Amino acid sequence: MPEVLGGAGTEAAEPVAAEPSAGWIVVQEGARQEEPVPVKAAPTPTAVPTLAPPAPAESSSPEDAGEPMDPRCNGSLQPGKIAGLDVVAGATSATVRWFHASDKNVRTYRITSIPQRLVSGRQAPLKWQEVKPGDKCSPLSATITGLRPGTPYTFSVDVVRATSWQNGNLAATIARSAVVTTAT
Repeated sequence: MPEVLGGAGTEAAEPVAAEPSAGWIVVQEGARQEEPVPVKAAPTPTAVPTLAPPAPAESSSPEDAGEPMDPRCNGSLQPGKIAGLDVVAGATSATVRWFHASDKNVRTYRITSIPQRLVSGRQAPLKWQEVKPGDKCSPLSATITGLRPGTPYTFSVDVVRATSWQNGNLAATIARSAVVTTAT
């Protein structure tokens, strides 16, 4: 049975049993749950596997002959990961630079600029510029023109690759810049 306690401005009184009526909130006493006691654990040492380097393959190209490859080319553009992008902006143009990682399935790269100022209503369509890659790992660049002075942009590079599991190509964004503002 709920108990009624004295309120503010009244003298303290002994709790009086009362019958709940409409509009009452009945609070019942609960029981404290036991908390688990933390247990200290010690790390278990495990053996670390050692992998032998693969045997060198017979090759005539310097890239495959064990010559050091530019580290920017080794996995620099990985599917599913968006890399950073080097952009140098002028007032009305910007040069975008990235690395082609000598992937023979790459058909082309598409580069665009995306204005970052909010515009209500219909948005201007994106203009894409294509760059064909070479056969080897190499730096690539594209100059985007027609930009507005003093305007913030992000720049994006999409790769168009031939797929091995279906006929056709697959396009995906592989590199994107931070916001870059053109000169005034």
